[in-house]
Amino acid sequence: MLTSPWCCACEGDTFARPGITAARVGRLEILLRVCDACLTRDTDEDQDHGDGTP
Repeated sequence: MLTSPWCCACEGDTFARPGITAARVGRLEILLRVCDACLTRDTDEDQDHGDGTP
């Protein structure tokens, strides 16, 4: 998953940002490859990849 060029939080074929992002919930921390839109969103409703569909 960390070597894939695709965002692992989207349901599509959006390229991830270069590098790996650490995501933390409480004491659990995981490593993700995410796109710009997923990196800056707060909730699932905030996701928009510019094509007009959430």
